[in-house]
Amino acid sequence: MSFRRNIWLLITGILFLSDMMVAQEMPSACGNGKVRYRMHGQPGSSFVWNIQGGTQINIYASGDSVDVMWNNLNGEHSLSCQEFPATGCAGSPIIQNVKVDVLSVEIGDIEYLCEGAKMELNAGKGFTSYLWQDGSGDRILNAFNPGIYWVEVRKGKCVARDSMEIVRAESPVVYLGKDTIIVSPNRLLLDAQNMGKFYEWSTGSHSQTIWANEDDGEIWVRVISEKDCMASDTIRIIPENTNEFIIPNVFTPNGDGVNDTWRIGGLLLHPNTNVKLFDRWGRLIFNSEPGYPKPWNGERDGKLLPMDAYYYVIDLKDGIEPLRGSVTLIP
Repeated sequence: MSFRRNIWLLITGILFLSDMMVAQEMPSACGNGKVRYRMHGQPGSSFVWNIQGGTQINIYASGDSVDVMWNNLNGEHSLSCQEFPATGCAGSPIIQNVKVDVLSVEIGDIEYLCEGAKMELNAGKGFTSYLWQDGSGDRILNAFNPGIYWVEVRKGKCVARDSMEIVRAESPVVYLGKDTIIVSPNRLLLDAQNMGKFYEWSTGSHSQTIWANEDDGEIWVRVISEKDCMASDTIRIIPENTNEFIIPNVFTPNGDGVNDTWRIGGLLLHPNTNVKLFDRWGRLIFNSEPGYPKPWNGERDGKLLPMDAYYYVIDLKDGIEPLRGSVTLIP
């Protein structure tokens, strides 16, 4: 006695006939996807299934239907079913090959985004559609803000999804100070701060601090954090005999030999200049000789004044309105 046996494939309520005697395209399944298969046999028969590359998770009725969870293994796998009719005459095993497609997408885990920067999230090629958490459908998404991001990709009936978190990373704060005048042999210590970061100076140094000299001109530094966030600053070192008119807004008369006096650049062309300084109550505390030959050292009557803002009047004696402003003394 012989029987015509077929394996039926049931996916989401639709039954497909897989007739082993008719040439057809190999059925497919998704990795980590569940598919229900059914053997069309004789009434009263029992069935034994053998699954390669998948796991049997449910069996129904007399065993003619089975749910298979296909493993995450790309390629061709198989399942077979042998019918044992009530007559006792066992049928030959029916074998069906199944092509398993495994989709995988990875956009990251935790990434750090520097202030003012953007991050490119790439879901990769080879998928038929893309869906990001903001509803966009491109392969690449540009992220400008911290938060949770996810993408869902599809190929045929298979779906894969991945998510990641973007965390805000603080950028270093770098300040070398205002452009300043250095009188040789004095030097100025420049500090990029941000201890433990990576430093790149225009001088070629990679240390946190460097010494600046009178003729160094423009000096810049870049500071890069452990999260690859970068900040930079530039300072100009101005020689005392410059023709450029420079009025520093801070100086530090602390006796370290650096920036100890309030030096004004560009007065060589104005030999009759008079400089006056006043405290916050309007009291005169300094009155220079013509040309400002001896810069103010922060003292009044031989005593160092406290930290404060002091107000200046610089009269170039050339017929124009005197210059007014303030300078901060930091002992």
